[in-house]
Amino acid sequence: TVGAVNVKTSAGVSIKGVCSNYLARIQPNEDFVSCGIRTSSFRGPPKLSSPVIMVGAGTGLAPMMGFLADRALELESCVDTDKAGKCLLYFGCRNTDDHIYNSTITKWNKSNVLEPNIAFSRKPSTPKTYVQDLIEQDSKNVCQFLLQPETCYYICGDARVADFCFEACVKALRAHGNMSRVAAVQHIKQMRAQNRWQYDLWGIIVHFNEAKYEFKVKKEAGAKHWLKRFT
Repeated sequence: TVGAVNVKTSAGVSIKGVCSNYLARIQPNEDFVSCGIRTSSFRGPPKLSSPVIMVGAGTGLAPMMGFLADRALELESCVDTDKAGKCLLYFGCRNTDDHIYNSTITKWNKSNVLEPNIAFSRKPSTPKTYVQDLIEQDSKNVCQFLLQPETCYYICGDARVADFCFEACVKALRAHGNMSRVAAVQHIKQMRAQNRWQYDLWGIIVHFNEAKYEFKVKKEAGAKHWLKRFT
């Protein structure tokens, strides 16, 4: 899933994304694209019984659709669907025109594959809402999910959104899990250590101290590299 980038600068200059518009122009069964597949640690839940929280803004929904398609197939062949963990989806887009996979999500909602929660940031006559706002509004339910020992949390999209959602989850644990901020952050870190808190993001996250450290190390390494070229 790729969103074609077409924007205007403050000076009125139109800018088109090179890669996204190239892909948008490709014609099925006519054009061919050379591509490669990289291994990834961003994997769906290991068991159908695991409760799941999925967060995706815009095209960040793409990998979730793969996880959900797999979940839908498992549920179809499952004898006892009552043992399946519930799945919460928080998806954000600008308006109904940007609501990708709408029909598929609606179908899966009816068959209990997921429980969708949709945030519209530019929908006419509707308050501006983002995925982190949905998590805060549903904080009690989110807290109950996060406290379960097998819950898996997935987020894909912009790193800033991931930071906002992290804070919304911390607030949920503090408000309904009787935790301090330190305890709430430690709980999420434990989920990450158990591979139950996963993210696929573009940008730099700042909600984990190690992310800040890694970013600092990379910047220092880059600075040393350039300094050597001039000394």
